[in-house]
Amino acid sequence: GEIWCWGGGAFGQLGAGTDACVDNGVTPCNSETNYPPTTVSLPVGKTAVSLSDANQGHFCAILDTGEGLCWGWNNAGQLGDGTICSGGAGWDSNANNPTPAGCNSNNGRYTPAIVDDSNFPANYSIISISTGMGHSCGIIDTKDLFCWGSNSYGQLGIGSTFTGNYPIPQYVDSGVIAVATGNEHSCALYETQIVKCWGKNDQGQLGTGNLFYQNSPIPINLSSSISLISLETAYNLNCVISEENIPYC
Repeated sequence: GEIWCWGGGAFGQLGAGTDACVDNGVTPCNSETNYPPTTVSLPVGKTAVSLSDANQGHFCAILDTGEGLCWGWNNAGQLGDGTICSGGAGWDSNANNPTPAGCNSNNGRYTPAIVDDSNFPANYSIISISTGMGHSCGIIDTKDLFCWGSNSYGQLGIGSTFTGNYPIPQYVDSGVIAVATGNEHSCALYETQIVKCWGKNDQGQLGTGNLFYQNSPIPINLSSSISLISLETAYNLNCVISEENIPYC
């Protein structure tokens, strides 16, 4: 079906295909708030079947073709289309030169872009997408997990000590049935009914019993005899539900 968004569009998060920001000759982003509901610009001949929640300034949707489509803030490659928006200068019209096309003065993409599938197997379908602050993660129909965007705290879970940006989806792990992203950490629910987390851990959000950051999935500090069926992640915390319908946070 269609997707409708409303509110503020300073980072392209309305996805309408046109920039919500108006350049007044001094600052390039004005009048970008209080937008009424407007349709997201979907690729011709394709419709949306699912929409991610939004942690910060970007969204992702799953199309009827099984492809991913993302829009909004793209300063770290969190849209996964292989690009990073740069050159925006929201404070100075004269210095503002955002690239590539479709990016705005706040380094957001107002034109939705298809998630790059060069690391996916043939005939894939994305079945779930979650969006963090500067990263995103998605599960394909083989139950393989991929993440993309900022890896500043290891939140992509790819085992790399490189803390830069990955604008193309990177393989993380297999056997995953649900994924949730916080600001700078991620968690996954596995078909074995365990949960693993990775990324920033300054407030214990990985649930490991310590404050060590992790750049690859590590089991949370919960008895393996407790089978989990649901996972939800917020800014810097997580909650799960067990098979006995008992919540743990």
